[in-house]
Amino acid sequence: MKKPTIKQLIPLLKKFKNKYRPILSNALVQDNKLTISDLTTSITIFDVNLKNGIHDINKIHLVGNPIDIDVNEYPLIKMDLNIKKHLIVSVKQLESLKKHISKDETRPHLNGICWNKNELVATDGFTLQTCKLYDTANENQQTEIFSIKSINILINLMKKFKINEVSLGVNEDNKFIVNVVGCFVLQGTIVNREYPMYERIIPQKAKKMFTITEKIDFKAIKPFLDKRLPKIKLINKNSDLYLQVNEGELEFKVGVAFDKFKFAFFNADYLKRTLETSNCKVFRQEKTLGPYVLQYGDSTGLIMPMKY
Repeated sequence: MKKPTIKQLIPLLKKFKNKYRPILSNALVQDNKLTISDLTTSITIFDVNLKNGIHDINKIHLVGNPIDIDVNEYPLIKMDLNIKKHLIVSVKQLESLKKHISKDETRPHLNGICWNKNELVATDGFTLQTCKLYDTANENQQTEIFSIKSINILINLMKKFKINEVSLGVNEDNKFIVNVVGCFVLQGTIVNREYPMYERIIPQKAKKMFTITEKIDFKAIKPFLDKRLPKIKLINKNSDLYLQVNEGELEFKVGVAFDKFKFAFFNADYLKRTLETSNCKVFRQEKTLGPYVLQYGDSTGLIMPMKY
């Protein structure tokens, strides 16, 4: 594995800022380990060829020498690596879930990814995504919510170090922690909120409505959409599934439809976010106003249709 250079890591390190503790905009280097923290999220990167001391992040790749600040002034960052429960997660799963995390700060319980028993979940109240996990040891574990900041930094680190999967866990201090031996340790906060009971809205006896077999080019249809209300229509035409935009101004075949499905309107932005693959089976309970369920591989997405 080729490790990233300090210069390549700078954009990530600059995300660590604490306006109340300016010293935390710098990094601490000790014994070839670089540590930086904003007191909610911390990372330690190993095998760093820099002198011991506190380094200015903006100049670290140019100067290489520490700034004139006593290392004892840097807050002590405790990293507890005693994991009490863990899961294996891929960068692909995290990126898929990230698109559904709410950015609404008035709903902090949705500002992260929820780990519930054997699945990961994310929702912003408009769409929902779940990813199945296969770790039966965690069947009875307590629900945890990993903050969006920790998830964003983890995705960045995995891409920088070219790591496909990591073991993500919770330590004895109830902190989110990822320890990739010889590369980095990431520690973040757990959102101390109760996650919504999303299982109630997932239909249990849904019937197959249609299958999307073609990749939808959302960039191509964007010029035809109403910017205020980006509505698209999926319609059954003799068992073929067609996508229509702007009352048929643009129309093309995208899959196969079943007799139970006639037509439905969707928000194009929400469908783009939920539609992960061109081989997607879509279900819904009959005679209901509930959500459509999109299934592909080990993932499930939920999206509500729009009114006519």
